Amino acid sequence: MSSELSDANGHLLSSTYPWLTGSGAYQVVNTARWTLNGVNPVFVKAIIGANGSSRFIRLDDMTTQCYW
Repeated sequence: MSSELSDANGHLLSSTYPWLTGSGAYQVVNTARWTLNGVNPVFVKAIIGANGSSRFIRLDDMTTQCYW
């Protein structure tokens, strides 16, 4: 699984590739701090793949914390 953060023009701002266990349970995915430098809006995308076979992931309860 990977998650990517991009701007409105599709330019990649950040990505992470966490290892998920596939247990079916909810799992927290943390990322490094995003330096957006005023970019607004931003888009978050979850990507999953496993050697060409179908897999499913449900992304919900995303929370962001903004501070400076």
